[in-house]
Amino acid sequence: MTSTMTQLCGSTGLSVIAFSRSSTKEFNSIAVGSGLGGTRFGTIGFSPLLESWFSVTPENIAKHIAERCRCHVIVDAFCGVGGNAIQFAFVCDQVIAVDIDPVKIEFARHNARIYGVEDRIEFIVADYLKLAPSLRADVAWLSPPWGGPEYINAPVYDVEKMLPLNAFHIFDVTKNITENIGFFVPRNANMEQLATLAGPGGRVEIEQNLLNKKLKTVTAYYGELIQDQLDDY
Repeated sequence: MTSTMTQLCGSTGLSVIAFSRSSTKEFNSIAVGSGLGGTRFGTIGFSPLLESWFSVTPENIAKHIAERCRCHVIVDAFCGVGGNAIQFAFVCDQVIAVDIDPVKIEFARHNARIYGVEDRIEFIVADYLKLAPSLRADVAWLSPPWGGPEYINAPVYDVEKMLPLNAFHIFDVTKNITENIGFFVPRNANMEQLATLAGPGGRVEIEQNLLNKKLKTVTAYYGELIQDQLDDY
């Protein structure tokens, strides 16, 4: 059994100004194996990339996120091996999937082919921060590498210092594309920082994804991705 607890926070603090909600959606893990086999292993293809294992989004969580981010054009800024991009392709007209690592892009393309959505995803090998000024989209999905398993042992995950890329810089660049941003971070992410990323007077919706009553990940939604209380009742 899983639940999703959502809080809306002002950018100047973490007081709850909205609501909490729960769901009975079962969130299962994405299986990542080794080697480029010809068949699907578990629920998504194959990747020997250790970092991708620690950053990949569990498949049913990715499905839930895709529904939240449903739009015409979405940018997956750090697509990795394609866990999110594939689910976006089922609900969005166009997906722009970017990663600086050509090996990850090849795995993502392979996995998209397995799911039958390769034709709906534009894969780009590039440094997202350099490419961003030329991109146009309705929604931007940010799931940057977390830096491997070390984040688990940190009491609080500092999204400014512990991410390989500074989250505040990523947001500054991304807001030139769209204000509608989804940000996927470890369960121990600094909530004050997530609120501050909304900017002066901004709001953020913090969604905590639980599996077997244990907090696994956090998703922060900004702009028009925020669901107001009345949307759920």
